Amino acid sequence: MSGGFSVFSHPAGKTTRKRNKSIKKIERLLLACKFFLRNRFSSDPVCAKGGVTVSLTSHSTRTERVYLAIESIAAGIEKPGRIILWLDDARIFDDLPKSLQRLRKRGLEIRMCDNYGPHTKYYPFIKYEEIEGPLVTADDDSFYPPTWLKRLHEEHEATPKTVVAYKALRVQITNERIEPYLNWRFCLEEKADLQNFALGVGGVVYPAAFLRRLKEAGTAFMACCPRHDDVWLHANAVRQGYEVRQISNDVNHFPLVPGTQRIGLKNSNRIGGDDQAISLTYDEADIAKMLGVSSPADGREACRA
Repeated sequence: MSGGFSVFSHPAGKTTRKRNKSIKKIERLLLACKFFLRNRFSSDPVCAKGGVTVSLTSHSTRTERVYLAIESIAAGIEKPGRIILWLDDARIFDDLPKSLQRLRKRGLEIRMCDNYGPHTKYYPFIKYEEIEGPLVTADDDSFYPPTWLKRLHEEHEATPKTVVAYKALRVQITNERIEPYLNWRFCLEEKADLQNFALGVGGVVYPAAFLRRLKEAGTAFMACCPRHDDVWLHANAVRQGYEVRQISNDVNHFPLVPGTQRIGLKNSNRIGGDDQAISLTYDEADIAKMLGVSSPADGREACRA
């Protein structure tokens, strides 16, 4: 695990798949216990002046466990300036889990908004907030290592005109056509490129100027990729000329919060949902930009910024 985030060292050499799975399960449970206790007894602020803003969302029964991801962020070497949790369910918002009530007392902002699906992690922020600096997006189902936010912030400052992500894929293009999503491969280099596709699962930092342009696109994502925020964010990065850079040449995998994978998008996305969203979102002009060549004008204005 990169970033120095592990409860214990894994055994050296080859191990069986079953043993590795058991080790990861134990690690996740130990982390859950650690952050459960922190939530129950800590009074430390979750934010600090001068930090970057972190935005995330949660839904359904996952709101019972989102505090674990938030506690892991708040326990980092660098605290965020703000952490905003966006909720689109009035019933949950009006009767928050005690874990979130405790976090709110320590500085977590919990805001009610419309339901934008996975786009809720960033869109309400750019719609309602003043965009004064970069925005870091996080998922609600991961434990983030102590160096997570510090590294994102430092890498953003090193290349402030790029989108920086812990995990990225390489968009595969053949004969000027985007290949099926399952053919894409993990990015294994740190070089910034328009063809790099940031994955929100590991955490991403977006420059303020990019966010202001993204705001102009409004909710056009509802017409082409309502359930695929990563697709929309990357397409807009391509159109605005913001290259994507992976934070290191490692494929970072952060431990998952126990019990969060029963409700999510991954299963539906892997059986064709991604390819439909990609087909509806990207056009010839986007592909040409990724390839660095000229192209005719596009014909999908409804899904463009």
